[in-house]
Amino acid sequence: MLYPLAATTRIGVSVDAEAERTPGAGDQEPSWPQRMLDNLWVLLALGVVIPGILYLGWGLWELAELPTWGGG
Repeated sequence: MLYPLAATTRIGVSVDAEAERTPGAGDQEPSWPQRMLDNLWVLLALGVVIPGILYLGWGLWELAELPTWGGG
C-alpha cells in the first residue's frame, strides 16, 4: 500500500501530518549534547582525539614499565 509522503517518515512509519504542522511542536532548541552529537566534525574530532590520547598513554605506560639496561 502506498502512503502519501506527508504522512510517513523515512522508515515508513505512519505519522499524523497535522501534528507536524501545529505551532510550538518543534520550536524547542535542542540541548547542547544533542547539537554536539549532530555535528559530524565534532564526532570526527572525538573519534581521532580520544583514541590518540589513549594510545599515547598506553605507549608511555609501556615505556615506563620497560626494564632498565642493568636488569635491576
